[in-house]
Amino acid sequence: MFRNFFARRAETTKAAAGPIGVSLPEILAGMASVPTFTDWSQTEAIALGYNANAALNACINKRADELEAVPWIAKLNGEPVPDSALQRLIDAPNPDMAFSQIMAYVVQMLDLAGNVYLSKIIVGVTSKEVAEIWPLDPRGMVAKRGATRLVGTWEYRAVGSTRPVDFTPEQICQIKNPNPESFIYGLPTMLASGRGVDIYREARDAQKSSFENRGLADIAVILDPTTTAEQFERIKTKHAERNQGSANNRAPLFSTRDIKPLGTSPAEMDYTASVQSVINEICSVMGVPPQMIGYLQDATLANYETARKILWVNTLIPLLRRIGAQLQRGIAADFGPGWTIEPDLSAVDALSDDYNKNVEAAAKLWSMGVPFNAINERLGLGFDEIEGGEVGYLGGGLIPANVDWTPPEGTPEDMAKALAALGYGK
Repeated sequence: MFRNFFARRAETTKAAAGPIGVSLPEILAGMASVPTFTDWSQTEAIALGYNANAALNACINKRADELEAVPWIAKLNGEPVPDSALQRLIDAPNPDMAFSQIMAYVVQMLDLAGNVYLSKIIVGVTSKEVAEIWPLDPRGMVAKRGATRLVGTWEYRAVGSTRPVDFTPEQICQIKNPNPESFIYGLPTMLASGRGVDIYREARDAQKSSFENRGLADIAVILDPTTTAEQFERIKTKHAERNQGSANNRAPLFSTRDIKPLGTSPAEMDYTASVQSVINEICSVMGVPPQMIGYLQDATLANYETARKILWVNTLIPLLRRIGAQLQRGIAADFGPGWTIEPDLSAVDALSDDYNKNVEAAAKLWSMGVPFNAINERLGLGFDEIEGGEVGYLGGGLIPANVDWTPPEGTPEDMAKALAALGYGK
C-alpha cells in the first residue's frame, strides 16, 4: 500500500515571479512550490488502512470521538457572545451538519489526508460574514500558486466530476498538519505508520491462511525421475485438496518419496508478537495509548484513567490548539477584529480532576492573600483578569494583604469608611 510513497518523492515545480514584478522571497521557493503529483492516496489510506486495520481504525475514531464532544465558543475580546453571528454559525454551520460532525471529519481527514478544506458561504457586501461552512473532499483540491502569496486559487474537482470549480483563498479555510517539506500541503498523521499498517495486514493474512490450512507449512515432494505425468498430476491434486480451507485440510498426502517442509512454521513466525509490536507502533504514531483502543493487557481502571489524561494532555490539546488557530485565521477573522473561536475544555471529563484540584489550590492561595489575577495566571484557570485583581486580601472581611492596617474600633459602617479612605470598597 504505502511502499511506493517511501520509494519516491513528489516532483515540484517552482513558480515564476508574478506579473506585477512581486514574488515570494526566493528562500521560500522550494517550500512553497506546488507538487505536480503525489504518491499518497487518500483512497488507499481509507480502504487499506482505516477500513482494514483495527488498531489504526480505533486510533482515528478515538481521536475523532473525543474531540467531537468538545463545544466551541465564540468570543469577542475574550468575552463569550452567545447571541453573535459567529456563535450561530458554530451552532448551525450548514442545514445538514452540526459543528461536532465537521470537527470529527476534520480530525479524520487530518489523520488520513493531512489536509481539510472548509468552503465558506460568504454573505454581505461590507461585513462579508460567513453564513455557512461545508467540508470538501481533500482528494479534489489542488493549489494554484499566486504571485504574492502561497496560494492564488484553489481548484476543486469533486470525485467523479470533470468540471473544476475555482475558489479564492478567502473562500476556503484550510486546516492542515505540519509538513517539513511544504508550506501548502500537510502530511497525514498516519503516514509514519504506513509500513506498520502493511506488516499488520500481511501478518493477519498469513495468520488467516495458516488457520485455513491447519497450521501446516508448505512442503516439497521429492519425486523419482521415473514419475509419470499421471502420477505427478495425482500428487498435485491431492496436495491442492489438502490445503483448500478448514473443511478440506485433513486429507493425507501419500507418496513413496520424501516430503520435506519448507519455510517457517507459524509458531516460529510468532504472529501475535509481530502484530502487538505493530499495534504499539501505530498507537505511538497516532498519540493514543493502547489502553484507549481496547488493548488492555495489564490495564486497570486507574491506569486507564491515567492513559486518557495522557491522551488529552499530550495529543488532543495540542491538536485542538492547532485546529483552533487555523479556524481563527480562516473563519473567526472574517467577523472582524477581536473575534475568536475557542474550545471549551471545562466539559472534558478527563481534565476535570485537574481543574478541581486547581480550584482547591486557588482557594488556599486566596486565603493566604495571593491576588486573584496571579492565581488565575499561575494555575491556568482560564478566567479573564478582573479590575482590582492584582491585590490580595486576608480574612473574610476582604482586608487588603498589601496594606499595613489595623481595623478601627466601632461599627461596620466605621470599618467601611476606613477602607474607603484607603481607596478600597468605593
